[in-house]
Amino acid sequence: MAGLTTSIVTSKNRAKPLWPRPSNELTPFYNNNSYNSGGMMAPPFANADNARQGFYLSMQSSAGSIWYYDEDAGVASGGVWPSGMSPSEASANADHWLGVFMDSTDNALYMATLDTGTTPDTLYFSKVDKAGSVTAIGSGVQLGNDSMSYSNNYWISNYTGPMYRTGGDGSGNFVVPFAKTAGGNAAAAEPARGVKIEINASNGSLSYSSLFGTNMAGYNAVAIMGAIGPTANNVYGGPVSGTTPNNTMGNPWYGFISNLSTGRRIDRAIFDPHLTFNATSTIKCVRWRKHYVFSAYSAKVGPQVYSETDMHNYIDEIAVYYGIL
Repeated sequence: MAGLTTSIVTSKNRAKPLWPRPSNELTPFYNNNSYNSGGMMAPPFANADNARQGFYLSMQSSAGSIWYYDEDAGVASGGVWPSGMSPSEASANADHWLGVFMDSTDNALYMATLDTGTTPDTLYFSKVDKAGSVTAIGSGVQLGNDSMSYSNNYWISNYTGPMYRTGGDGSGNFVVPFAKTAGGNAAAAEPARGVKIEINASNGSLSYSSLFGTNMAGYNAVAIMGAIGPTANNVYGGPVSGTTPNNTMGNPWYGFISNLSTGRRIDRAIFDPHLTFNATSTIKCVRWRKHYVFSAYSAKVGPQVYSETDMHNYIDEIAVYYGIL
């Protein structure tokens, strides 16, 4: 199995894996003391590390602007940056953010937004570069079912997972996972199998498939806003909620872990209680330059940027520990 340590024999004699060390490759220079009650701090564009710039994304509003700063809180000049980039600047008709993905190879921030003025909502897709120049990809497509619209599916929804690219950084279409449907292009219903909304990287067209497949379902939709993967072994999951900085062992982080190939899933699985990242609320992550950036709805402490390779190895080994890989 890809990415697993050679010492693994079975899950029965396997110690629970430890949360990875933070990455030393990327730094969100703006406000990088890591403690902020309402935002996510993310590293800059790939050609701006020496400029010591960084992003601020709201964790309390799906309509809030995305800001691009230097380490002294100076706002970047050019294009959409001086006043912050709102959803309507990413696409003229958009009201809310749905997902973002920072691509190192393309050196662009890809953005999925929603126009709530149609029923179902219309999904728009675009990208922005360091100069603040926005490029539309396609002309917007109405979602296949109203259950995927803003009332359930948006940037800070518990049921909307981080947008990812099917071939990894620089390659493939984009996927926004959403847990609160009956599967594929269907309405919300039980059992909840969720949907992968696939966005064509060339023209913004949409296609749909079940997130958890026909052989896996839960009575209720599972929270996926902090999900890691899918990995090369088709493992998907991660911690969602639990601890506070003052109460680690008494209330450890829990979430879900699933093997999308076999249909096996464990809800409310316990993860490493000694996460190097911590928060006082549920957590969310984004895919960013071959890394994961974590944040929370409220106060957070500790490093927030982790290598994609390390996180995928970790979540695979958690699946081995629980006996589903």
